[in-house]
Amino acid sequence: MTPNSQPAVRPEVLKALRRLRGKIRRYVFLQGVFVLLAWLGLVFWVSLALDWLPVAMGHDEPGHGARVVLLGLYALLTLGVTFWYLLRRLFVRLPDRAMAVLLERRFQDFHDSLITTVELGQEPEHAQAFDPRLLDHTFQEAAQRASRVPLGEVFRLRPLVKALVLALVAVVSVGSFALAAPEAFRIWMRRTLLLQDLRWPRRHHIEVEGPRVRKVARGDDVTVLVRADTRKRVPRTVRLEYQFADGTWGEENMTREGVPQDGYQLFSYTFRDLAQSVRFDAVGGDHRVRDYRLLVVDSPTAELALHCVFPDYMVDAEHGLYTPRTLPVSGVMELPQGTRITVLGRANKPLEAAWAKLPATEKNAAAERPLELTGPRQFQLELPPLEQDMVIQFRLLDRDGIRNKQPVRLALVAVPDQPPEVNIRLLGIGTAVTPDVRIPLAGEIRDDYGVASVHWSYRIDEQEEVKLPLLAEAGRRTEIAWNEQDPPVLDFRALRQQALERFRQSRKGSSQDENSPPDQKALDAALAPYRLVPGQKLVLTVTASDACTLEGGPHSAQGQRYLLDVVTPEELRAILGAQELNLRRRLEQILEEVRETQDSLLRVRFDSEQENKSPNDPLEVASLRVQRARQNSEKNANEVLGVAVGFDDIRQQFVNNRMYNKEVDERIRGRIAEPLREVATAMFPELDRLLKQLQENLTQPERRDALLEKSQNHLAEIILRLENVLQNMLELESFEEAIQLIREIIQEQKEIAEKTKKYRIKRLLNP
Repeated sequence: MTPNSQPAVRPEVLKALRRLRGKIRRYVFLQGVFVLLAWLGLVFWVSLALDWLPVAMGHDEPGHGARVVLLGLYALLTLGVTFWYLLRRLFVRLPDRAMAVLLERRFQDFHDSLITTVELGQEPEHAQAFDPRLLDHTFQEAAQRASRVPLGEVFRLRPLVKALVLALVAVVSVGSFALAAPEAFRIWMRRTLLLQDLRWPRRHHIEVEGPRVRKVARGDDVTVLVRADTRKRVPRTVRLEYQFADGTWGEENMTREGVPQDGYQLFSYTFRDLAQSVRFDAVGGDHRVRDYRLLVVDSPTAELALHCVFPDYMVDAEHGLYTPRTLPVSGVMELPQGTRITVLGRANKPLEAAWAKLPATEKNAAAERPLELTGPRQFQLELPPLEQDMVIQFRLLDRDGIRNKQPVRLALVAVPDQPPEVNIRLLGIGTAVTPDVRIPLAGEIRDDYGVASVHWSYRIDEQEEVKLPLLAEAGRRTEIAWNEQDPPVLDFRALRQQALERFRQSRKGSSQDENSPPDQKALDAALAPYRLVPGQKLVLTVTASDACTLEGGPHSAQGQRYLLDVVTPEELRAILGAQELNLRRRLEQILEEVRETQDSLLRVRFDSEQENKSPNDPLEVASLRVQRARQNSEKNANEVLGVAVGFDDIRQQFVNNRMYNKEVDERIRGRIAEPLREVATAMFPELDRLLKQLQENLTQPERRDALLEKSQNHLAEIILRLENVLQNMLELESFEEAIQLIREIIQEQKEIAEKTKKYRIKRLLNP
């Protein structure tokens, strides 16, 4: 069979294959379009959700960059869906053989005639191996069946319907949304497709009161206020989302404040003791306001200094005392009363303003006054002279708008000028003095700002007080001291002589004849302040005054007041004799105690020799005896020295009252006071040294016995010295008794003479 005799494919078959091919392409196109429409609807709703849901949750819309990325992603995915579900399937090759195979599989009636017809029609060289009649029959059968085959049954409608339903859902939902919410659809298009920066409309509207960046003081309680517009929905809660400077973050619900007022509902939240800066957003419903900041800055404070100008009477330029100076403030400032003060303040940051609150005074009520700013951080306040304690409070406002939480306090204490401190004692003066007494004193006078004057002050009975300068010029010294070697003296004999000389000089200056007898009354009046008469009382002290020029000054102070009896020399001798008797009795008692110490030491040897018989108790008793002897030695030394000082005082009273007697002075000083002083300051310390060595060597018999003997001998010498002194006291007492007996005889003679005189006058008047 030649190729020309090969049967050809029937037109019916070719037509059926073309029709099937067209139907497939239409099916793929429709399904692809439906899928694409469904996909675009999904993209719409997803993009709408991604763009609007953050707003509904209280966040901002996605930014421009995010929307660009999302749009690009949507476009890429849409291209992918279009290619995968439409282009890739729509333009695929659909050869006749594939169409024939499809029909053969779908319709079993062809019995492979259709596939045979197509294959042999496309490859006629293969047909030479078959019978032409058989091929013709096959071709004829395929043509008949192809013309009658229902091509529509080849397709499954379910996927197409499913795609159609999805497409309809997408188109209808999007269309319905566009019709129902055209403004929202328009915003979506402009934001998502056109990438315009529009904002979605909010159902709620909130505002944070105050600036976006607010500076607050470190450690303050800071309240954030948010107000919700009642013309829109008022959110049930407003949430504050915050992050501190150190990275920690958190969120808190704000507190609703009362009921709406003036069209707004207030919400508040307080940051307690805020120590670091914080950034926060406020979220109310679907509205968020973001990037508000509380910048924590230091609260303004200041270091204070006081420029002090002290009262003139305090200033000592030579020694640099109380000259004008600036003092740093540290705690409560104590300053002399009358000081003129200028408060100098230096703040820790630039200031906008400063105020000072001054305390109330008798003249002015408490008031706050603005201060002069002398620099970006400096201020000053001039105060009147300091007269009373005061507390000044400084309020500061810095350039950040921060006020100091606690005012800067300045406490000033006005230290009043105290009177001088006078500490004096009389030297060699007892409770009684003679009219010719000279009164020395020792001691010291102190004043913080200098002594201006020092006077003797005394009063005789009820007479007016007399003041005599003790120092010609005090020299504004802060301390004046007199010792016993060179004491100042108030000499009444010298005062009377000076008064008499002044009286004589006044007579020379007058027209009165110098040879005429003086006016006795005038003379008595001139001498009265300086004349002491036995039986009078003399009250004596020292008065010191400072140089204070303030109100109430200058201040004066008196030392100890001494009340002295004015007596005759004979009465003073009797008083001193009684003092001597008391001192002698004290010395007799001391001598008795020393003898008891000697007896106790005699027992030390006996106690020590009993050591072998009783190794513990005797040695301990001996040690206690020596220790007690040392204690007695120290006590007796002080008492003997006290007796010596007492006799020195008696001697000094003789001298100061001008009753000096060489023989009595020799006995008191040479035979009593000096020997007693030597015993107290030399012999008793030596005895204590020997007893200390004895106590340390009680366990060494040879050394112990030698030291014990030395101690006993030295103690015997002390007793001998004290007995000699006591004997001299007895001689002195006998001497004084003899003098007293002579005084009594003289007094009796005077009384007899007076009685005789009165008797003679009586006989003459009554013969």
